[in-house]
Amino acid sequence: MYYDADQYIDVLIMFILFVMAPFIGCVTMGVFRKLLARFHNRIGPPIRQPWYDFLKLIGKKEIVMNHTQLLFLLLYLFFVMSATAFLIIGQDLIIIFFTLSAGEVFFVLSAYSVRSTFSNIGGSRQLIQVLSVEPVFLLVIFTLGLVAGSYEVTAVSTFSTPLILVAPFSFIALIMVVLVFSQKSPFDVATADQEIIKGPISELSGQYLAMAELAHWYEMFLFMYLFSLFVTYGNIFISYILKVLLVVIVLFVIVWIDASSARYTWRRLAKVTLITGTALNAINIAVIVLLRWGGVAL
Repeated sequence: MYYDADQYIDVLIMFILFVMAPFIGCVTMGVFRKLLARFHNRIGPPIRQPWYDFLKLIGKKEIVMNHTQLLFLLLYLFFVMSATAFLIIGQDLIIIFFTLSAGEVFFVLSAYSVRSTFSNIGGSRQLIQVLSVEPVFLLVIFTLGLVAGSYEVTAVSTFSTPLILVAPFSFIALIMVVLVFSQKSPFDVATADQEIIKGPISELSGQYLAMAELAHWYEMFLFMYLFSLFVTYGNIFISYILKVLLVVIVLFVIVWIDASSARYTWRRLAKVTLITGTALNAINIAVIVLLRWGGVAL
């Protein structure tokens, strides 16, 4: 089988992007903390602080409540990394969705596997979050597939019209999804510090807590990558500039919402995410269908 130089270059770029994914996610979390501090009129930690915290955790003594918890945590990291890899190589968005969902299930199981009230309550709340937001996430993917005519990332990323113009309501719904996955107010019910002391990760420490943070960095990179799919341009250089600009704007909006809102109860979280997210996607799907029935080319 013959491979030309361009294919080898593409594979190399994908590999480098996968290796850099946690570092990009780390920077994303650092920007979150820095911007939040600025919103609260504080100087805040340096953007590289999450990396310092990660290195410090790696050097800590290994303490695990039980080996079942460690197994579930490893599976959580594996599935999140797999979902990120599938996204980078341009696989089907449906496969990426279910792979990421599997990781979230194992994360919940890791919280349930220890005898800790805080961890168990956090696991229950995390499960409610997953059940509330993943239907919205799936509808966002359905909308993107409806527009592009395919669920493959390569087809979505090369669609002629910028998706943010065709699917603006699904874009807003995806911001809601990221708020839940990143545990930002008003949806941070699972890791509520003042109530349940970080919930699902309250019994993790040292290298195992670092492992959970690494998985979280991969998740953040995955969602930032999904946001970048919403904007394209003919010139590749300008296209990358627009993608980065869009991601920066999304980060600013997420931190602004986090800084200006109070935490919901888990009941309100379920209602708001399901009703609002479903409504936003339904409006977008209806508009797309009506435009196509009217003969408008997207």
